[in-house]
Amino acid sequence: MLDGMRALRARHWGHLVREAGWIVAAHVLVALAGILALRPLTVIYAKAVFGVANLLTNGAGLGQMLLAAPLSQAGRKVGNNKKGAANSNSNASRVFR
Repeated sequence: MLDGMRALRARHWGHLVREAGWIVAAHVLVALAGILALRPLTVIYAKAVFGVANLLTNGAGLGQMLLAAPLSQAGRKVGNNKKGAANSNSNASRVFR
């Protein structure tokens, strides 16, 4: 019985390591894409234009993060509660409880 549990643990660790590798790889790719996209923009645009565009883009992202994301999460929670116990096994119901 102990050998079976060790094998199960090893499978879970292997799965966890593979998933963590994909997450790290995705973060590295996003960082590289950001760096590669930033360089041409800093060369092409004047400092003032780039600064204003950067502030507007970051402001829009902050607004979305502070306003739209919580509203959409609340809407999902309310919608899930209306469905009742028939949907109690869904991932959304596990997250919000």
